[in-house]
Amino acid sequence: MLNIIRIKFVRGEEVKYISHLDLMKTFERAIRRSGIPIAYSQGFNPHPHMVFGLPLSVGVTSEAEYADFELARPMDPEQFKEDLNNTLPKGLSILSAKEKHVKDNIMASIGIAKYVLLLSTDHKQGTDDLKNKIVEFMRMPEIIVKKEGKKGTKDVDIKPMIYNIELVDIYGDVEQHEDCEPATGCVDTNAWLRGYIRGLSEGYSKPRYSIENIFCLSTLVSAGSVANLKPELLISALEAYFSDALRTVKIHRTELFVNTKDGKINPLDDSILKKANP
Repeated sequence: MLNIIRIKFVRGEEVKYISHLDLMKTFERAIRRSGIPIAYSQGFNPHPHMVFGLPLSVGVTSEAEYADFELARPMDPEQFKEDLNNTLPKGLSILSAKEKHVKDNIMASIGIAKYVLLLSTDHKQGTDDLKNKIVEFMRMPEIIVKKEGKKGTKDVDIKPMIYNIELVDIYGDVEQHEDCEPATGCVDTNAWLRGYIRGLSEGYSKPRYSIENIFCLSTLVSAGSVANLKPELLISALEAYFSDALRTVKIHRTELFVNTKDGKINPLDDSILKKANP
């Protein structure tokens, strides 16, 4: 019988510069301190059975990270969440936990990612002008970028991997969580972004970008093992298209999805956790 719990967690400012390997080690130490009955592999060097979703680039924050934990014996998901939250460091917080009844792990399941991008230009951009630029950008027949791989740098058309880009008014009443069900745990992204910008304004060091010229884009892109578009590559394509210099202020992941024949589905949805993926 499977004893697996899937969690959704926040990766905040305090831990945005640690690597994916360090993140796994942090969870391993927290689980050991909490006394959670994690299952271990067999052999000379046993390791805990835990699998994390799509790794984040260093410096990127997220409110929608996922991980699967196989347990040696059954445990109530809410108790798992409470015990682990009590031992995780500041910047890591579990929003939700559910039992998983299928073998498909989270890393192999993810197919779509959603990000918000805080960007700044040298000159103030009007709302209408920005919207027009985004529409024109998405109408391009192909969007070629330089992508580095194991065999060197090559030209890649990322247009098929961009599902949507839209301008977000983080100071208005914009609902960014149309895809987030309350049971899975949601964060007020707009409030978080406003606080981040306010912190920049009150900082002692002068940033290399113009705070008053910051604008926000929300984008839905292909992610995972089949086709993965990092937001940094998308930003470089936007920068090449914009007539004004474009600078990255913040990249923040707001959700991950399983891509099914019925569309994108939250990894904590019962249809994903209780039966094989379509």
